[in-house]
Amino acid sequence: MSLEGFANEIQQKILHGWAFDSERPDTPLVLEFVINGKPAGWSLANIYRADLRAAGKGNGCHGFRFEIPEEFEQIDSLDTYIANTSCRLFSDGLELASINEYLRLFPSVRTTFPQQDIGSLWLDQVFLDSLLQRGAMLGPQYQTNQPFPHIVLDDFLPRAPLEAVLGDFPEPKRLHWDRLHHAHVREKLAFSAPERLPASIRSLLYFLNSAPLLEFLEVLTGIDGLVADPYFVGGGLHQIEAGGKLDVHIDFNRHPKLNLDRRLNLLLYLNRDWRAEYGGNLELWERDLSRSAVSVVPLFNRCVIFNTSEWSYHGHPAPLACPPEITRRSIALYYYTNGRPAEEIAAPHLTVYPERA
Repeated sequence: MSLEGFANEIQQKILHGWAFDSERPDTPLVLEFVINGKPAGWSLANIYRADLRAAGKGNGCHGFRFEIPEEFEQIDSLDTYIANTSCRLFSDGLELASINEYLRLFPSVRTTFPQQDIGSLWLDQVFLDSLLQRGAMLGPQYQTNQPFPHIVLDDFLPRAPLEAVLGDFPEPKRLHWDRLHHAHVREKLAFSAPERLPASIRSLLYFLNSAPLLEFLEVLTGIDGLVADPYFVGGGLHQIEAGGKLDVHIDFNRHPKLNLDRRLNLLLYLNRDWRAEYGGNLELWERDLSRSAVSVVPLFNRCVIFNTSEWSYHGHPAPLACPPEITRRSIALYYYTNGRPAEEIAAPHLTVYPERA
């Protein structure tokens, strides 16, 4: 994708502009608009404009018109993306207190695309090939690791799009998070609706549920026929506030809607400059619960993948000691199969928190 440029004008809450991909000169781009951090709608850049035709912009059918929904009476931010990617359109260094300045002054604002569509990096063939090779190379290690099959992968994903995900990760007060707080879980926030998240995060969640990622997981783990969860039950975005904890547990073992067997967890951490004194390490415990066998610091772009079974005990039972303005951030994906090995079969259950000495 080679995006040459973008120009827009806002008049009476109608956004006009153009967008053009020189590598696909006759293919209109689908644009997504996010207002105040919320998806606001879509537009197809397929309106004919003589000025674009004269400038050699394909067939000239690259203009768009987007009417801002009435619900956004107060507009504090407006972002435009190439749909299903995290490629955001930036203005030329302009920093306005509010998009309402646009609405008041009706300026024409020239903006440009970043040099690379960062959303496309999830599906870059070089990256996908290297990921598959990594899975094949580490498969024997994964499958024999103790106390149960697992792997810890640093620099798991391309850094540029993951930096965008971190930048867009919502603060605790910016979303209606599900808050978990009981005897075994404290100050844990969860959000599992990708359609209500910024494009950078949404594209990552969809990639982690994609066929190329499933193929990597199958090669790594030796588990065939993996199924992703389109409902993100229990997964999606997680963050734990200061003082929070997650006691040692085994996970629910059946998908409540699909009736499939839960087989794998993938945890991707998004904590830059995480300090040891904050705690929050993921602990993998011995089958007899005698001790924690593996402790994983939740560092940025570190991914932990492990089998889920009746003895895959894990958690971070010590309360977080981070400052109140810092949270332990992660993205969680769970994967399923239709059936599981006979020795792993158990009656359906929810999350189980065992008694420990």
